Amino acid sequence: MKPFLSIVIPVAGEDKQLPLLLFDADRRLKSLGCSFEIVVANNNSGDGTAEMLQKIGAFLPSLRIVNGREGRKKSYAVKAGMLGAKGSYHLLLEDGEGASIEKFNGIIRSFKEGYDIVAARGGLLCFSEEASAKIFRLLSRDGRGFRFESLVLAELLGLKIKELPPESVRAAKRLPGVEDIIDMLAVKLNVWFKRYPR
Repeated sequence: MKPFLSIVIPVAGEDKQLPLLLFDADRRLKSLGCSFEIVVANNNSGDGTAEMLQKIGAFLPSLRIVNGREGRKKSYAVKAGMLGAKGSYHLLLEDGEGASIEKFNGIIRSFKEGYDIVAARGGLLCFSEEASAKIFRLLSRDGRGFRFESLVLAELLGLKIKELPPESVRAAKRLPGVEDIIDMLAVKLNVWFKRYPR
């Protein structure tokens, strides 16, 4: 049966908190009262993550594992997970932001109002299935700039974005680094030179 909601969790390296995050996500999702799947996009981590996920899967029937491209950065895990998700809505879960799950019942109202994407500065990104497919097949940045690029692509594709106030989710603690700035400039140049297909 097609799940209503896919939670996508990208993993690109050792994450000792991952088991706790997965069981917590499963608990929170059950409280929503809708069908769901938990998609872990493992970027071929060579630290035993794959084996750990297989063991966890025996206890979490909702867990699916999607493999990214070996040796690549987090954005490739994100892309693999979002394109591999099967739900009607795809909620990207980063940095242990489990509280975003409990906001989904509120988020779904925005989709019913005709929005394709719901985003907040605290890291929350939720896409309709159609928007996810259109955006993530075009994603080109291999760093953390995937968030910025995905929203730029959404605008280029004419998709409707609902921006939640920053206080509605936990505020981002991380300031942009050099790599983030480079990614943003590269995306802007791609737009300027019309390198993205419409």
